[in-house]
Amino acid sequence: MQQVQHDIAKMVKEIEDIEIFLKFEIYWCLRKLLGQDLGSCRVEELQDIDDQLERSLRSIRARKALLFKEQIEQLKAKEKLLLEENARLSSKVNLKVLF
Repeated sequence: MQQVQHDIAKMVKEIEDIEIFLKFEIYWCLRKLLGQDLGSCRVEELQDIDDQLERSLRSIRARKALLFKEQIEQLKAKEKLLLEENARLSSKVNLKVLF
């Protein structure tokens, strides 16, 4: 039983160490993507960062284009409804003027 508890405590410590390591790695990756602390990077690392940024920009631009397209479609539908409403009100006003 003590051996099991010891093994569990050891595994918990290893998991905590891995979490700390991953947080540190994420922190440094984000700093590099933000263009900070690049002086220690090799050319290959810089190329990898550049490639990642290009992929991210393509994804962001595609999403933005999709949102703009959807917004344009919504505005066109709204315009159509407003034009129909305007025509209906105009004909209503014209009928009142005739009587």
